[in-house]
Amino acid sequence: VSLEALYNGTSKKLSLSRNVLCPKCKGKGSKSGASGRCSGCQGSGMKVSIRQLGPGMIQQMQHVCPECRGSGEVISDKDKCGQCKGEKVVQEKKVLEVHVDKGMQHGQKIVFQGEADEASDTVTGDIVFVLQLKEHSKFKRKFDDLVVEHIEHMRT
Repeated sequence: VSLEALYNGTSKKLSLSRNVLCPKCKGKGSKSGASGRCSGCQGSGMKVSIRQLGPGMIQQMQHVCPECRGSGEVISDKDKCGQCKGEKVVQEKKVLEVHVDKGMQHGQKIVFQGEADEASDTVTGDIVFVLQLKEHSKFKRKFDDLVVEHIEHMRT
């Protein structure tokens, strides 16, 4: 933000897109509310693959299960929610109005509680804006003071 905006205060509107729990299935992903355990990873969400590099040498790798994408559960195609298609969340467009109060400082945080992406079985996080002061051509700010450096050239 500009030095003038921090000094006088301002308000900015920011548009964002976030995930919210599907209102139709309440974040379950299915019409019935049921989901089955993934057969690819036995519900762990991870798959382990072992390959032989040479005689007596093996490599073991762990990666996210491609069938359930790490959730450990699958929803049958005919039971998937019509609105979110089994994803449990839908996109929502939202406009946040950020109020920069008079006298706020560089690095000060403005917090919007519970406005981050939603996901099932998790606490929704916060959106945090950190004020960054744009360099001013003439003035510098030192706490609550404005400082200007003036160099006078002497004529001889």
